[in-house]
Amino acid sequence: MIKGADQDQQTETAWADEGSGTRVLGPRQRFVARMAVFVLALAASGGGLAWFTHGLSHTRYPPDLVIPPTGTLVTLAVLIVILLRPHLARRAMLVYAQLMIGLLAVSAAWFLHAALEPGSRPLVEMLPPVSPMLVALLAITTVFFQPATALRLGLGAWLLVALPLLIYMIAHPDERESARGLELMMMLGPLSLLMAIMIPLQLENDRRLTELTQAELQARNRALRDPLTDLFNRRAFEDRLAGVIAQSSHPQQLILLDIDHFKAINDKYGHPVGDQVIREVGRRCSSLLGRGDIFARWGGEEFAAICAEAEDEPAAMAERMRRAIEATPIEPAGRVTASLGVTRVHGNDTLQGALKRADEALYAAKQRGRNRVVLG
Repeated sequence: MIKGADQDQQTETAWADEGSGTRVLGPRQRFVARMAVFVLALAASGGGLAWFTHGLSHTRYPPDLVIPPTGTLVTLAVLIVILLRPHLARRAMLVYAQLMIGLLAVSAAWFLHAALEPGSRPLVEMLPPVSPMLVALLAITTVFFQPATALRLGLGAWLLVALPLLIYMIAHPDERESARGLELMMMLGPLSLLMAIMIPLQLENDRRLTELTQAELQARNRALRDPLTDLFNRRAFEDRLAGVIAQSSHPQQLILLDIDHFKAINDKYGHPVGDQVIREVGRRCSSLLGRGDIFARWGGEEFAAICAEAEDEPAAMAERMRRAIEATPIEPAGRVTASLGVTRVHGNDTLQGALKRADEALYAAKQRGRNRVVLG
């Protein structure tokens, strides 16, 4: 298999919502997936028509009974894969292109061998429409793949399919000068090479699309992140919490955290130190969470977390956060503590209901003297 699928796939810009595993397609992936579905639908229709036509023909050769149905079934299989897994469209199309090149090469080789047999019919009378299929395949490579991958695929297809046919046509002037022979010479020669000229144009388009993709991802990241701490912001957290409630299949807990006496820190040391305290509290707490958990800056000196709940110790994670904040002074502010409210999130919950319970638990922690965890 031609290398390049991993490199091409790495240039795809899909991102996963942290903790949820939800894959969101970037603009390039959406374009590739939609274009792949369109191309494969056309190819499947054409393959099915060729299959049907050969079935009605009185003159049939062994490849006519094998290549069209095989190509049609492969096309449908790849189409189904892309419909189910659109983020794999580019990789699926790479496999598809290689399989189609192989089928074209097998077909061309069989008819070349048959044409060289004594007493056989001329190649121009037997050969199926290999040349337009090859040109179409070369066009597909320039659309779906990085220039280096497209060049390798195109060169491989030309060497395996076009070159043997061109050599045969050059060696048989009677067939070369026929209408079909001239068509083959044009399609397999100049038109095939024209596709190589399109690769630099594709490279420029690819660069521009990459820039647009990166700009979109940066804008999306800014919309979901808190600029001071680089944690998720309140908007992103509420979206994640709503998703947890909708898909809750195992115990989850919501934690609200408030830095104790933060106003006094700001008043005494100034806002730069206050910002430093917020960043450090966010760093310490977020480092405790596991894969699938999320920690966000709720606003001001408040933070929020969603994490898996230990059934025997529902307050364990919140207590670890409280101890991590208190354990080491944050200079120059010194010893910093926090109050935390915890509540369980369940499948029939509501966003407002879960937040209200956690907020009430946080308020109770403050009323009971701060620097403590309260379950709600």
